[in-house]
Amino acid sequence: MKKTIVVTGILFFTLSFTAMAGILGDIDSNQKVDLNEAVYALQVASGLRDDKPASYVIVWRNSWTPGTEYKKYDAVSYDGASYICMLLHMSSESEVPPANGLWEILSQRGQKGEKGDKGDTGEKGDQGDQGQKGDKGDQGEIGLQGHPGPKGDTGPAGSSPFEIDGGNAYFTAGSIGIGMTAPAYKLDIEGDMNISGVFRMGGSPVLKADSSNLFIGKNAGLSIAAGAGGNTFIGNDVGRNTGTGFNNTFIGKDAGLSNTVGAANSFVGNGAGNKNLSGSNNIFIGQHAGYRNTAGNNNTALGHYAGYNNTTGEGNVFIGHRAGYNETESNKLYIDNSDTSTPLIYGDFGKKTLSVFGSIGINTAAYDKFSLYVNGDAYTTGGTWQASDIRWKKNIVPVQDALRKISQVVGVNYEWKREEYPDKEFAEGKQIGLIAQEVESVIPEVVHTDAEGYKAVSYEKLTPMLIEAVKEQQAQIESLKAEIEMLKREILWLPK
Repeated sequence: MKKTIVVTGILFFTLSFTAMAGILGDIDSNQKVDLNEAVYALQVASGLRDDKPASYVIVWRNSWTPGTEYKKYDAVSYDGASYICMLLHMSSESEVPPANGLWEILSQRGQKGEKGDKGDTGEKGDQGDQGQKGDKGDQGEIGLQGHPGPKGDTGPAGSSPFEIDGGNAYFTAGSIGIGMTAPAYKLDIEGDMNISGVFRMGGSPVLKADSSNLFIGKNAGLSIAAGAGGNTFIGNDVGRNTGTGFNNTFIGKDAGLSNTVGAANSFVGNGAGNKNLSGSNNIFIGQHAGYRNTAGNNNTALGHYAGYNNTTGEGNVFIGHRAGYNETESNKLYIDNSDTSTPLIYGDFGKKTLSVFGSIGINTAAYDKFSLYVNGDAYTTGGTWQASDIRWKKNIVPVQDALRKISQVVGVNYEWKREEYPDKEFAEGKQIGLIAQEVESVIPEVVHTDAEGYKAVSYEKLTPMLIEAVKEQQAQIESLKAEIEMLKREILWLPK
């Protein structure tokens, strides 16, 4: 059975145990029993262990620490108790006492005893030294004012850096600093400044703001009328002539310079919307974009000189450098980077038409040999038409030997290799058609080869060939019918 000794205090072991040496034994023969020998002796006396050689004496190692090698019978303190090492090991944070199999409890802190009776009051001690001087108290209230003294003599006239001229004061030398002691300019202010009027430079207004307008720049918003609000003008002479116009945003020198009553316009760029007078709901962005517009509404011009010459047109969209430069009508779309009359994209919003002056690729890059190149199926609920007017043609000759050529072409069923060519958007399932290489050897006029060597067949161009083949075949049929009729008559005249 395991026995445990509860040690209520360890300090008493500092006493000499020479009186017990004859009983417990002075292990190191130094004529006294030290702490380790005393602990060992207590264990023997209590029956925790038999009397064993001195090599088994418990060695006190003070507080347990990780990363320390502990031998068997080393003793440590940890978390208010003492433990004895049972196996040689290197300590770690994961095996703190009492780790299973490594440590056994040696002693632990006893329960706190009951509070003792209060002792007698001690004698009065000597008086202590005087304390330090305390802080100064608050100042008392101001006393009653005394009687006024006699009037003094008049002092000499004072001096001031300002000169007074009637109701004006002026300063001709030095600089004035507000919120600072060393002004670097004639007027140098450190901190906020509030102006309730107009800030001018060189006599011209450069900053003005009220409850709903903001004007920044020389003469910006110079003529604004009372009640006209929602305007933001930034730049010299921007919106200079705007009177009752409202909700306009003009940014850039001379932008919206001539505007008077136009509203809800956005002009950004040097001279953008410069000539606008009454036009509203326009967006002109770029130097001189919409420059000549005067009364046109709902126009959008994005780009340097875009929509430059349009004056009264409405509902136009011009996008790109000089796009729609010479257009003067309404509801037009121009997308290009020049002033050409055949832009890359041209539209008429009124007629709902769109023109592309170039090639279009759908699901693929555009191919310059075709106006429209489509990867995938195309569908129409109407017909498709191909130019065929005789006035556009020359060197016209009938198709020859059509039946023989058609007879050499083989119609096939097939499926597209969709997995190998996913970018081509080939249709799924069983298809019907011709093999381009076979057709090319007989009727090369209906086969096209692209830059990568892939071939395509114009099935519609086979129609004239089929017409002539049918006609040739019909001629053969008619000839055979005539021959059969003749044979019939000859048979009738044969003797019976």
